[in-house]
Amino acid sequence: MTTAIQFSGGKDSLVCLHLYRDDPDAVVIFADSGSVVPHVREFVESTVAALGMRLHIASPAIPCEEWQDANGLPADILPTNATPFMRPMITEGQSEATLVPYFACCNANIWQPMLRAIKDVGADTVVRGSKACDSRVGAPDGYVDDGVTFLSPIWDWSDDDVFAYLKKVGASLPPQYAMPGADSLDCWCCTAYMDYAGIQRFEYLKEHYPGLYAKAKARLNVVSRTVRAAIANTSFDV
Repeated sequence: MTTAIQFSGGKDSLVCLHLYRDDPDAVVIFADSGSVVPHVREFVESTVAALGMRLHIASPAIPCEEWQDANGLPADILPTNATPFMRPMITEGQSEATLVPYFACCNANIWQPMLRAIKDVGADTVVRGSKACDSRVGAPDGYVDDGVTFLSPIWDWSDDDVFAYLKKVGASLPPQYAMPGADSLDCWCCTAYMDYAGIQRFEYLKEHYPGLYAKAKARLNVVSRTVRAAIANTSFDV
């Protein structure tokens, strides 16, 4: 059976690539939402090719930006009256925009395409760069779902361990890691995860992709105004 390695272009999954680089049954899966920061896909493709590994691209039916335009902008804070269910029912004082929980956007544009890719390549094992010390952990090491086992070979590592290993094997990181606190950039149009390297993402876009930054900033401002208006409408003293 095939071992699938989820590669985001970030430091942790890059370690996993090097750990499994000699596994003939390994296939690298990269989730391209259609709105990834351009150099990230280039980095993924060149890195996988240099290691002599196979690459499978997982993509949604439409780019993430278009999905957001049709379904709502992802938000860390979600006013009820701005959700796709409630907003059409509001006849007076309707919110400026439709917002969705960030995990709904990730699910449609990254997670579900990734799961389909796992089935397409016939993988019974999925390798992820999850660590116990991460502030957000999806599938823990050894998690089993629908007959697929999710392994995290660096589960007990620290960030320092990760950087030390990558230095030892001579692995190059994508350029955003030159910015303190930066991580994998994922979708340029994301208006969520602002407490999780979101500010660094916007700062990187501003410096290196001013056109994408302007579009992303405009979308984030819509989210901010929508959330602030809801807070103002529900604030009261008792």
